[in-house]
Amino acid sequence: MAGTVRKKMGRFNSLISMEEVSHIVKAYSWKKLPTVEVETAKSAGMVAAHTITALRNFPPNPRSLVDGYAIRSSQTEGSSPADPSRFRIVGKSEAGKGFDSAVSGGESVEIYTGGILPEGSDAVVMAENVTVSGGFIMVASPVKAGENVAFAGEDISAGTTLVSAGDIIKPWHLPALTDGGISRVMVFPPLRVAVLNTGDELFLDASDHIENSGMPSIMALLPWKFSNTFWLGQAHDDADEIAHAVRESSDRWDLAIITGGSSLGRKDEVPEAMEMSGSVKVFGGMRTKPGRTTSLYSLDGKPVLSLSGFPSTSILMADLMVEMLLQAMMGISGYRIRERLPISSGITTGSGYTRLIPGTLVEMNGRTMVVPASGSRGMRLSSLLNSSGIIIIPDWVEGYRSGDIVEFRLW
Repeated sequence: MAGTVRKKMGRFNSLISMEEVSHIVKAYSWKKLPTVEVETAKSAGMVAAHTITALRNFPPNPRSLVDGYAIRSSQTEGSSPADPSRFRIVGKSEAGKGFDSAVSGGESVEIYTGGILPEGSDAVVMAENVTVSGGFIMVASPVKAGENVAFAGEDISAGTTLVSAGDIIKPWHLPALTDGGISRVMVFPPLRVAVLNTGDELFLDASDHIENSGMPSIMALLPWKFSNTFWLGQAHDDADEIAHAVRESSDRWDLAIITGGSSLGRKDEVPEAMEMSGSVKVFGGMRTKPGRTTSLYSLDGKPVLSLSGFPSTSILMADLMVEMLLQAMMGISGYRIRERLPISSGITTGSGYTRLIPGTLVEMNGRTMVVPASGSRGMRLSSLLNSSGIIIIPDWVEGYRSGDIVEFRLW
C-alpha cells in the first residue's frame, strides 16, 4: 500500500504552468478532424474549416440608398433657392427593375431605395429635397458626387475575407457569404465529446451516495451546433472498468472528458486506467489552484481530459482546457472573451501557482471593475453562481492592490 501511494504522489512531482500547458496542447500532433461541405444557409454555429473570401462584389452595381432622383451632380453646382437646377424626369429605376438607358445632362431618373443607379448619373438627391412640377424636378442646393449612393463593391469587394479558418459562423456571416457569392462552405462536423464520470459514491447502493451533479454541467459546456456531447455513463473506482469504458467507445468520440479519480487517494484510478487503455500521457498535473490534478492523455491521437470530481473545479478546468483544445484541433480562437480591467479590492494569493478566482463585473465611479469572490476555502459552487467570469492571476504574481489591472476571462 505504501508503495502504491508513493507511486501516485510521484505523478505530481513536476507540475507544469498553465502557459506550458497551452504550448504543449497547441504543439501536440492531434488526430486530424474531418471536414464536410454544407449549404451556407445551414452553416451558422459551425466552425469554418478554411478561410472564405468573397467571389464577387456587393452590391454588384451602384445602388441608391434613398428614394429620390438620380442625376449628374456636376449640374447642381451653384444651385440655390433663387436659382435651382432643373432636370427633366425621363424614367424610373426601382429594385429588381432598372432604367435601361443612360442619363444625359439635364435629365433625372426617379429611383427607389435599392434601385440600380442609371449610367451617366453619379448621385441621388432625396425626394424631399426637390420640387416636382410638370415632369421636371428643381434642385435648390448643390449635390456632391456619390451622395446617397452605394457603389459596386462598397460593402463587400471580391477577395475580401468573410470568414477566417476557425471562426464560428455567426448569423451575420450568412448574408455576407451569400452576397459574396458563396453558396456552400467547408466546416468541421460537430465535435464528438464523450463524458465519463467516475466514483463509487455516484452509485445508488453506495453508503455515501451523492448525486452526479457534475455531469449536466460538463454535458452543457459546448454549444450544440459545433459539438455533439454524449454521456458514457459513470464508472466505479476501478481501473479496468474506466479503461474499458474509454477504450471501447473510442471510435465514437473526438474528445473524452473524465471527472473524478484524478488525485492521490487510494481509489483514484484514472491514471492507471489510462495506462491500461494504451493512452499516452501528454501532461500530468498543473500549477493552478484550483485544478492541480488536471491531466491530459492521448488515445490514438485523440485527447482524453482528466479532471477533478468536484463540480466547481471540473466545470472551470473543463472550460479552460476545452478552449485550448478547440484552438489546437479546430483553430478556434476567441472562444472566450478576455478583458484587462481594474480590480475593485486588494487580493493576496502568493506566487508559484496560477490562481483562478471567480469575479463579478460592477460599475464603480464610472468605471467597469472586477469584484473578486470572497472566501479562502477554495473553489466553491456558491462563488460561481453570480460570477461574470474568472480572474486569472499568473503564477509569478503574489497579489494585486485595489485598482490594479487584471486579466478577466468572461463566461
